[in-house]
Amino acid sequence: MMEEKKNIFSFIGEAFCTYSIAVIILTITAAVTGDEAGEISTLFRLGSQGIPLSALVQFLAVAFLTTGLRYLFSMDWMVKRVPPLLRVLFMCVLIVACIVLFTNLFGWFPADMWEPWAAFAACFLLCFAGGTVTMIVKTRLENRQMAEGLRRLKESMGKEEKDEV
Repeated sequence: MMEEKKNIFSFIGEAFCTYSIAVIILTITAAVTGDEAGEISTLFRLGSQGIPLSALVQFLAVAFLTTGLRYLFSMDWMVKRVPPLLRVLFMCVLIVACIVLFTNLFGWFPADMWEPWAAFAACFLLCFAGGTVTMIVKTRLENRQMAEGLRRLKESMGKEEKDEV
């Protein structure tokens, strides 16, 4: 797998990508259930008319926090010391804890209603599965490209050796 050098620009890019996906999901949810959910959630207090600015800022903060967690759990020292499954598990637990904290702080939905929590869990699992599939496909494509490049390099080196003889 080709590993890119992580820097502030890749971090910001990933955070805004996460934010964009979250806002798209939030927009679709607002369009579908906004008028009904507006009575119980600060996220949808405008109903299907839009998303409050405060909610957008909160989601931006969550996007940066979750991207920070992803970076933390992919750091070299973490990769060397913690097995992959454990890293993913810890990262997911911390992301869910972050969402729970924001939910309680900003009244995204009532803590005592199971329906919004079930919807959150379904959405989280769907997004996690989608991200996992995307990363698997990306890794396979990169590995295929690397193998093809190595094959071409070996062929060209073989031809050079024959030309020298």
